[in-house]
Amino acid sequence: MADQTPGDRLPAPPITSVPSPDAARLTPPLPVPLTPLVGREHELAEVVALLRRPAVRLLTLTGPGGVGKTRLALAVAAALTDEFPAGVVVELAPVHDPGLVVPAIAQALGLRELPGRPLLDVLVAALSDRHLLLVLDNLEQVVAAGPEIAALVARCPDLTVLTTSRAPLRVRAERSYPVAPLSPPDPRQPTSVATLAGNPAVALFIERAQAAVPGFRLTDANAAAVAEVCRQLDGLPLAIELAAARVTVLSPEALLNRLANRLALLTTGARDQPARQRTMRTTIGWSHDLLTPEEQILFRRLAIFVGGFTLEVAEAVVPVVSDPGIDILEGITSLLEKSLLVRGADHNGEPRFGMLETVREYALERLEASGESQGIWNAHATWFSTLSEWAEAQYFTEGEKAALDRLELEHDNLRGALTWSFEQGVIDTGFRLAGALWWFWCIRGFLSEGHWWFELALARAGSAVPIIRAKLLFAAGIIHWARGESSGASSLLEESLALWRASGDRRGVIHALNYLGVVAWQQGDFPRMATLAAEALPLARAEGTQMDVATVLLNLGTAVQRQGDRDHAGPLFEEALALFRTARYPRGIAWASQHLAEMADEQGNPHQAAALRGEAIRLYQQEQDRWGLFEELASLAHIAARGGEANAAVRLLSAAEALREAAGVAPQNRLAGRDQAMTLVGASLDKEAFAAGWAAGRSLSLEEVVAEAGRVATALTSSGPGVPAVDANRYPGGLSEREVEVLHLVAAGLTNAQVAERLFLSTRTVDAHLRRIYAKLEVNTRAAAIRFAVDHGLV
Repeated sequence: MADQTPGDRLPAPPITSVPSPDAARLTPPLPVPLTPLVGREHELAEVVALLRRPAVRLLTLTGPGGVGKTRLALAVAAALTDEFPAGVVVELAPVHDPGLVVPAIAQALGLRELPGRPLLDVLVAALSDRHLLLVLDNLEQVVAAGPEIAALVARCPDLTVLTTSRAPLRVRAERSYPVAPLSPPDPRQPTSVATLAGNPAVALFIERAQAAVPGFRLTDANAAAVAEVCRQLDGLPLAIELAAARVTVLSPEALLNRLANRLALLTTGARDQPARQRTMRTTIGWSHDLLTPEEQILFRRLAIFVGGFTLEVAEAVVPVVSDPGIDILEGITSLLEKSLLVRGADHNGEPRFGMLETVREYALERLEASGESQGIWNAHATWFSTLSEWAEAQYFTEGEKAALDRLELEHDNLRGALTWSFEQGVIDTGFRLAGALWWFWCIRGFLSEGHWWFELALARAGSAVPIIRAKLLFAAGIIHWARGESSGASSLLEESLALWRASGDRRGVIHALNYLGVVAWQQGDFPRMATLAAEALPLARAEGTQMDVATVLLNLGTAVQRQGDRDHAGPLFEEALALFRTARYPRGIAWASQHLAEMADEQGNPHQAAALRGEAIRLYQQEQDRWGLFEELASLAHIAARGGEANAAVRLLSAAEALREAAGVAPQNRLAGRDQAMTLVGASLDKEAFAAGWAAGRSLSLEEVVAEAGRVATALTSSGPGVPAVDANRYPGGLSEREVEVLHLVAAGLTNAQVAERLFLSTRTVDAHLRRIYAKLEVNTRAAAIRFAVDHGLV
């Protein structure tokens, strides 16, 4: 059974999420199980053999919850790495709407929506020529998605799908393979170490017991009790694991005594209840009863977290309802030891905890029965509202990336808080959450989800105070703009502008005018864009932040540039760049560098344009901004093609196209140079060389793409005489920002290779940077360059 959260009573929002670390290759690594597969050798061999048959391309592992379908599926995927070098696992337990299965698959593959194109078509286009094993895990609550999965298989001849579900999908292309519980010992046979040696259920018990107590051994004295425990638990792997973990405090004989009474009681419950639920409820209920009263309180309250939690969050959220003084740290430690929590790690390696889905389901039932549910859900939603507003304060600042990373880590908890808030009528909290998450949804690619939440929020915002409604309208407008829906975006932003004008919120007016200008850009209406920016600029200078001024300057510069006034546009872009640098906002620096690169190219200075493009690519990579990255790669490829670097250009074009597909974004006007670049490289290379370069570009990892771009940008920059520095007056000696970064790392004692690794550059590029540093500083040695850096306060 899926989570019994308040979200079960609302349709789940669309999910189109996080790009894989290597979106260009669409092959996120397979999860590595932390425990060995025990007792499934026969099933593993059979399933592997089935999937090697050309006729079997959609196979479903069926069976009760806790039987080990997921673990078997991962083992199958690992065993088939020679046949399927690309394997992807999609976890569907959080998905409750069949219509969200395809978006969840796209999310796992790092794909994004293309405006006006069905996501299934985008998925088919990405997978049509890929030999891939796709594992769809926990499908039972969305089996109605079976026809779409079957259609995906039918349209992708090299795709094989392995699913796990408690019920078959019931589509014609499907082959079902039932996964039964492990065979327990035959009660008719005598029990001893020798007779139990080959039994899979006993083997699993021993393996897990030894993980808890390394000295545990199966002996003739405890063999009968171990065998009976496995029989009482019906050979169900999860139940066996939970029982075996208790040997830390209970002998096998004591385990058996407790199991006998509890199972006898719960198996006499409702006959229409699935047997698997009765078995799992018995097992988990028994584990729950071993807890102290304080641990039981903590156990049920921790079930509120969706997608895991940290110690910090648990300490902030859990002890808010009256309690006898729970020690969160000790309680979590105890629950971990008793296998009611599992431990993982976040992207920084910090501990993160969670519950198995079946265990969490039981804990949520206990929470509901305790009468604490409303209070603890409210505490959860309030805390995550505060987190969201903290993150919003970091938007357009140096701390933006860290804030977006944190929101992404807590994404499932944010969804849970939003669902509860709107479902329970705690509308103000829902408004706080949605109103703060707009940039996260936009930048990290959760556009359909953001759109869904804002539709829900605006439907309930009729009675909201004008300032709240204005913010919701503004944020919804940004999501529409990012989705390419300029008409809807314009309408929402105009309404928010009117409310902000009426309420006297000048910063709100600035923001609405600015993004109405961006929408006008999207529509190609540059006179209107200029009018809006001209109105916003004096307001931004008087009432706004540096970021407000800088972004308005970019809009105004773009508007006048696109109308042919380059002389006026240049100083506007330069001023914006200076403000972004002062604020240390990398994404803004990249934005301004893009505009200045376009200006430089138009003015006949491709060398400076290449340097600016290279800087923007580095910054977009740093900020994990695939959107900006693919645009800049294509633009740099155009410069490379004109500069005689045809082989490099075709690789960059191919890599840019792969990133664009993964980002789910249609080509923008700024990619106009792509076609010219394709024409140039097509004329310079024969068909074989072009095909080889195109294949090489698509095979590059993201880090390799950025390193290649850095090499090309450096080569193009240094190929022409008199190329002005990107920011020649910013640092002593005329050093650029990147040169200062290199010098800083050299002064810290890093080798050229280590500097290259740290900055995602090639060693050759670092060597070139050092040569230019030596020339600018008029020194000949590393030591002299370091001395200059120390004397001028650069390190």
